[in-house]
Amino acid sequence: ARAGGGDGISIGGQFLEVRPPERLVYSWRWNGAFPDMRETTVILELRGSEEETLLTLRHEDFADAGLRQQHRTGWIAACDRLDRLMTPV
Repeated sequence: ARAGGGDGISIGGQFLEVRPPERLVYSWRWNGAFPDMRETTVILELRGSEEETLLTLRHEDFADAGLRQQHRTGWIAACDRLDRLMTPV
């Protein structure tokens, strides 16, 4: 995302564990935002059946409670959008 013609904001990291179809762990690092935020870890776990899937998401290693809350709010919004997309009308 570019704001005002700047360098933009992106997220980088590395996959730390890939275990299809049940677990994905990766590092999370902001580029162009939150310059004082250290690298964090995202853990996704999927459990389910043919009818439904339970997603457990943990984003760990925050040094700052304010940044943790901002990311929590963002993840909840993203998961709500995903749920709306995947739920039949």
